[in-house]
Amino acid sequence: MSDDTAQFGYRQEFRRTVRSFGSFAIAFSTASALTGIVTTYGFLLTTAGPRGTWMWIGSVVGRLAVALIVAQFVARMPLTGFIYQWSSKLANPIVGWGMGWLYFATMPIVIVATDIGLATQAFLPLFDIEPTPLAMTLVVLATLCLQALVAAYSTRLVNAVNGTAVGAEIVALVVLTVALFVAALASGGVRPATLFSAGVVDEGGYWAFAGPFMMAALLGAYTIAGFEGAAELSEETHNPSRTAPRAIIRAVVISGVTGFVFLLALTMAITDVGQVSEAGSPVAFILGQYIGPPAERFVLALVTVAMFSCGLCLMLSASRTSFAMARDRRFPGYRLLRRVPPRLGTPAWATALVWAIAVAVVLTVGQRPERLNDVLSGGTIISVFLYLCTVVVYLAIRRRLPDVPAGGFDLRGWDLPVAAFAGLWCLFELLVLTVPEMFHAGLALSTVFFGTGAAILAWYLLVLPGRFGERQR
Repeated sequence: MSDDTAQFGYRQEFRRTVRSFGSFAIAFSTASALTGIVTTYGFLLTTAGPRGTWMWIGSVVGRLAVALIVAQFVARMPLTGFIYQWSSKLANPIVGWGMGWLYFATMPIVIVATDIGLATQAFLPLFDIEPTPLAMTLVVLATLCLQALVAAYSTRLVNAVNGTAVGAEIVALVVLTVALFVAALASGGVRPATLFSAGVVDEGGYWAFAGPFMMAALLGAYTIAGFEGAAELSEETHNPSRTAPRAIIRAVVISGVTGFVFLLALTMAITDVGQVSEAGSPVAFILGQYIGPPAERFVLALVTVAMFSCGLCLMLSASRTSFAMARDRRFPGYRLLRRVPPRLGTPAWATALVWAIAVAVVLTVGQRPERLNDVLSGGTIISVFLYLCTVVVYLAIRRRLPDVPAGGFDLRGWDLPVAAFAGLWCLFELLVLTVPEMFHAGLALSTVFFGTGAAILAWYLLVLPGRFGERQR
């Protein structure tokens, strides 16, 4: 099978500027262990305690199973708008539209959540600026503008920025882990017993379903996500049937392994769980204790860059999904959003739309930060739901998949057990995200996405039913 998009009914509009490391960097940046752990380690300590660290292993295995199924798809259909394309062409156009809409609608919220993490957990502490709602809002708005400009200007520029950030992040993560462990060992601060401590968390009902230990799975759910970004840029990647699947799998494995070792070092280095749990940025606090203030500053600067790259890649993914749906005339404003200015070679108008929605979200929650957790949990619920839907679609159409091209990724006879496990893990994550009362507001908010999508879809079906024909050009 050729990688040429013409075989799927499209002309090649993007420049293929993404190579092996660039594809890996895009997947790794959004599934970054350092970014996720720095922003959510405090959640782990206050929700599950230090012993919740062990749940990271289950999260990595579960998300790797999902990544393998995504790799199965992208090896056979390397198209922009991955989740929309696979479901539309292999299952049903209406199902594909619904999944594409939910993915697009969720991305601006995830981008905003990432950039708010950048502001509150890294940038403002780095410069000793008080994290007021106004300061946070201004930093996030400036970050969104810069991300949108880079994303719209050139995918090659994105590759350069993101590749540099990811390379530095991987090296720094390894160096920080070793330095922390050596410093803690030298000072007698290594406490393996902390790995089995509940910390500040009440032991009552700890092991119950959706109890503290089960909630620890959300550290991985918040962190090891977005790896499908490599699939989104398939039409901009050299030899995507081979490159993108391997990039996705490597990103999850490397993020999972380095993240777990880093978590072990952090947790064993805790001397006072209560004090660390109350810190604004627990990771920086621990590193500062052992390696000194310069190390803390270095980590904050690195996390700022890593989270900027993460948000940048998420913006690319969202813009490509809306572009793909607009290309098939199945997205409001499709005449404008499907344009790819030849001078830029990017879906600049689709990127502008994502930016505008993200700005609207910031202006809505920026002055009311207590609403951020509800918005983030609602977006995470939909993200996990979409992973589950991807697995279900795969199970339904696996016998009708196109043949894998020579050299392309293939699970062969292992695909059925992997898909079954991936589906069960997604279902488990979804239950953990919806059963606890603390997530009910986010669950209610997620219905807004479903409702808006249903309204738009109903309009299409009633007014423009021909839009869901087999091919739309």
